[in-house]
Amino acid sequence: MKKKHILLIDDNKIDNYLSSYIISKNQLAEKTTIETSAVKALELLKVLNDSEFPDLIMLDLKMPAMDGFEFLDDLINFPVNKTESCIVVMVTSSNNQIDINRSKEYPIIKKFINKPITLQAFNEIINI
Repeated sequence: MKKKHILLIDDNKIDNYLSSYIISKNQLAEKTTIETSAVKALELLKVLNDSEFPDLIMLDLKMPAMDGFEFLDDLINFPVNKTESCIVVMVTSSNNQIDINRSKEYPIIKKFINKPITLQAFNEIINI
């Protein structure tokens, strides 16, 4: 199942490149947007209308200025009509059990995966 809009939020440009390459090559989304800052991603999301809002957000956990959890704390306050069809996948290079457990406190998070993201991982995510 192809996604309408995937938003990649990661401060690592190489990870963004690899993820966007996999998405593009395998036609997993109609549109892919990349933000290297959670702050800028929130600014973008605030101006998108309901039909433009991503249906999948790939969110890096550890970022400068605002981490993934701080981003989620803001995202959960968005209007429900924007977020109701959006899922978030937490992406990290860590296997920290505390972070994994904390991510389960957010119903919008549907999966917690490790970097680098593979085609197999994307295929599992796309079918959520």
